[in-house]
Amino acid sequence: MGLAIPTLTAAAMSAAPPQLGGMVAGTLNTARQLGYALGIAVLGLVFRDTVEGHVSDPGLVESVVAGQAPRVDEVREAVAAGLHAGYLVAGAAGVVGGLLVLWLVRPTVRAHAPEAVPAAAKARG
Repeated sequence: MGLAIPTLTAAAMSAAPPQLGGMVAGTLNTARQLGYALGIAVLGLVFRDTVEGHVSDPGLVESVVAGQAPRVDEVREAVAAGLHAGYLVAGAAGVVGGLLVLWLVRPTVRAHAPEAVPAAAKARG
């Protein structure tokens, strides 16, 4: 994130006219915060569902946390599976996002204003 955020901010701010800088910065920060919240929620659901699918007893995780269950290895395997699934989803989202950026973001060709000819050159020429 430390490498991506400054680059994203610079790209967004340079793509808009200076008088819209406040709106661009506000939109960028809102989109970033929304992405954080949705990403954490989705990855948390993937993790939880995977862990719950890997344990045989629904109360097993709570009993291990409380220090009462002898089946710590089953919980470790379930947590590892949950992390694995979460990382796969996050990686897939990153690849899809990168491909969307390559497809949707195109370099803009800006028309150059005709160069102003100084008045002295017009008088001579």
